Amino acid sequence: MFFGGLFDYDKKFERLHNVLQELADPKVWNDPLRAQNLSKERVQLESVVKNLDELNNSIQDNRDLLELAVLEDDEKAAADIAQDVEKIGAILADMEFRRMFSNPMDKSNAYVDIQSGAGGTEAQDVCICAGATKMALKFN
Repeated sequence: MFFGGLFDYDKKFERLHNVLQELADPKVWNDPLRAQNLSKERVQLESVVKNLDELNNSIQDNRDLLELAVLEDDEKAAADIAQDVEKIGAILADMEFRRMFSNPMDKSNAYVDIQSGAGGTEAQDVCICAGATKMALKFN
């Protein structure tokens, strides 16, 4: 299967291997910025590779368990598999969410300026501005 992007396991695994080799070279530590960037990349790649390994193992285990549950007509095992599938879905959703914010600038701070007065009479209301500010601060 080819998924690409965040789910391109082979590419991520190969890059992780290359990063680890670079970090093992003592010369890389002569350039602290490069070493820091490689270390950050290593942490990110290890997280993705670990998650994908765990997901793959969990899916395979549940596939095997499902075959046994069907053969033995075991409803409890099927319920356990359904719970595991929900957990797998949550992990995938989390990974997909993190993928949406994978741009290097996504971790940066931002300035938000909310001012009343532009637009119709409702937009000029200071209460609307206060409400928008309160919502923005809630997600800070």
